[in-house]
Amino acid sequence: MNVRPIDPGADADVLVAIVRADEEALRGRPSPVDEADVRMWWTGTDLEHDSWLVEDGGRVVAIGWGGREGEAGEFAGVVAPGAKGRGLGSMLVERGEASGAAKGARVV
Repeated sequence: MNVRPIDPGADADVLVAIVRADEEALRGRPSPVDEADVRMWWTGTDLEHDSWLVEDGGRVVAIGWGGREGEAGEFAGVVAPGAKGRGLGSMLVERGEASGAAKGARVV
């Protein structure tokens, strides 16, 4: 497994695909998420230092990013439907919490 920062020029489409698949599995209907949504979510995030794209066997299986808003650390992430149950979501939460704490967030 490889973890690297998100490349906004190359990775927006893969995040859209993962979010859509996850939402469709959860809600049973097509997801409205598109690349503009993803780019808006990333606004103000230092993707080089505060994002995590997890690859396994050349396939993206999880993706997350974090930042700080005021005194709060904020982060988001999603695990591809076929990769759930492997601890990837927990890993993203831990990285998000650590990122917020490192930036001086009082709460996450």
